[in-house]
Amino acid sequence: MDLSTEEIGQTVMRRTRIVVVWMLLLAVVGCRGVEPRPAPNVIVLFTDDQRYNTVGALGNDEISTPNIDDLVARGTAFTRAHIMGGQHGALCAPSRAMLLTGRPLFSLLDKGDVIPEAHVTMPQHFRAAGYRTFGTGKWHNNRQAFNRSFEDGDNIFFGGMHWPADGGHERPMLHHYDSTGAYGADTRWQGDRYSSALFADAAVSFIKRYADEAASGNSGMNATDPFFVYVAFSSPHDPRTPPEPFAAAYTADSVSLPDNYAPEHPFDNGELYVRDEKLLPHPRTEEAVRKDIAAYYGMISEVDAQIGRIVDALEAAGLSDNTIIVFAGDNGLAVGSHGLLGKQNLYDHSMRVPLVLAGPGVNAGVQRDDLVYLFDLFPTLAESAGLDTPPTVEGRSIVSMLQGEGAGSSSAGRDAVFYVYKDVQRGVRTKDDWKLISYNVDGVQRHQLFDLRSDPHELENLYDSPKATSARTRLQSLLIEKSREFDDPLSLDKPDWGKPKPEPPNSVSHAGVGARVELATSFDSQYPGGGAAGLVDGIQCTADFRASCWHALRGEDLDVVVDLRKEQSVSSVGARFVRNLGAWIFLPERVSVEVAPRGGTFEQVGEMDLPVAAELDPAGVEFVEISFPSRLVDRVRFRAEGPGMCPAWHAGVGNPSWMFVDEVVVQLNDEG
Repeated sequence: MDLSTEEIGQTVMRRTRIVVVWMLLLAVVGCRGVEPRPAPNVIVLFTDDQRYNTVGALGNDEISTPNIDDLVARGTAFTRAHIMGGQHGALCAPSRAMLLTGRPLFSLLDKGDVIPEAHVTMPQHFRAAGYRTFGTGKWHNNRQAFNRSFEDGDNIFFGGMHWPADGGHERPMLHHYDSTGAYGADTRWQGDRYSSALFADAAVSFIKRYADEAASGNSGMNATDPFFVYVAFSSPHDPRTPPEPFAAAYTADSVSLPDNYAPEHPFDNGELYVRDEKLLPHPRTEEAVRKDIAAYYGMISEVDAQIGRIVDALEAAGLSDNTIIVFAGDNGLAVGSHGLLGKQNLYDHSMRVPLVLAGPGVNAGVQRDDLVYLFDLFPTLAESAGLDTPPTVEGRSIVSMLQGEGAGSSSAGRDAVFYVYKDVQRGVRTKDDWKLISYNVDGVQRHQLFDLRSDPHELENLYDSPKATSARTRLQSLLIEKSREFDDPLSLDKPDWGKPKPEPPNSVSHAGVGARVELATSFDSQYPGGGAAGLVDGIQCTADFRASCWHALRGEDLDVVVDLRKEQSVSSVGARFVRNLGAWIFLPERVSVEVAPRGGTFEQVGEMDLPVAAELDPAGVEFVEISFPSRLVDRVRFRAEGPGMCPAWHAGVGNPSWMFVDEVVVQLNDEG
């Protein structure tokens, strides 16, 4: 890769900074007669949707994970590591933003889909300190943040999941590293191997190239040029299609049902019909859940094999002794527990994740039950590398725990962890293993209180039990305290958690109310609104896209004909659209209006291009209207062309975008 003079200068300055740091350490340690250790390399291995109890060495005797088991034996495993949750169903996006920035959920920009320049990322910080940074695999945040973080990379997947229509895990749509950061749809290419194998290929290739360059002295490589490698697997996220021989390794008969298996969740938790929960029919049958778990385990074993390839490459290059390896999952998954399938809940199977660190400065063969968050990794790895921690980071370093300090002391880990899901679920867990989950769904509040010491599977709700009165009072107060500490926009001590009262839909009078309507494309079954007739029912929805009066098209354009039944003098036609980029809902890019007199053909009377969406556009409702000299007509046609697919900068790139429409308003002229 050719570098400009400016880029060469920046590279030299970065490497000079880290050389100076380690020369100072060399001088200090040398005076003591001890051989200093060079700056450690760092490699982060991050899986997608892997729950905490899916590692053989950590207690699951039905799954084969020999390479992760080896990391557990070589390092320190945190058996009560957590994520904080999310404000939308795709928890992996905020989870990755929290890991990468060291910031808790409500300190992210909006919902965490975009990492702004003001929030320093972990690889960006290491890069500024002189590390070579390399990224491969899933990036579920904005693309500008990727290139800010990594100076190199390959086999990069921008998006949330490998949709079957796009090739699935078997033929994933990927990008090579682009130094310009463009990453357009025209530069995507389709892989011919399983996603995990392609991501491991990229990491192994980088390690071999790094070792070869260091040995030959090319590019000034030597022991003072460490690396930071980020490998973000997209497995075991669905579609659950493990390749052979891993698919055959598990069958429905070879795996057990979860101890907290249930056919249905006992009450409405506010998210029973999100996409994840539609992967199996209701109620969940034992056979269906067993098959799903078997496929899930097969994918985890396949990822484990790819992790083994990367670790083997480190050892073959002679780099393993000076490389800190982090293995973690971005969030858990229900897979049949509590009658659920997804991660949109606050039970342990969804909020707890595997977390293992191994390498220099880390005690081997240790399992700790301290409460930690994934976003504690940023300050931990920075301290381990002898770097300062940026002021934007809010996590807590756990280096002392990696070195064996604080075990059993009151200072070890956090006193409690706080959980969030949208505005319908809040929870808190204490280090003495009490847990409270509170729900507020459509104004109905419920609570679950668990003593995890005797009930680790969260089956016995003690909230109303007289023997748990003290614990209930303590955790209720703690939940409010933690909510405030982490800047939760809800006020849990107020009625309805202080949620703003939903605005009632407004009524509007216009010539199209009650007219006959024809649609070229049916609305999506998830958000059908009132069907075609709902477009002219005289009710205008509020900005809450989940309201039943919104009508949604996924990846499709709107083409609607309104039959007024008689000729009238029409002077404008418009429609209301909602924009919510965090939910992948975009405004149309172009609208047009056609009109036709009785027995006549349609004639276009106006069209309009709308501004292209920008990353930071706020959510809200837009009324898009086209006015024209009045025409005597009995039919009007309104068309709206959406982007179809999420754009290159968006976290959902490569996936269909949504367009939500409400009332089609037909206005007569003032004299009509």
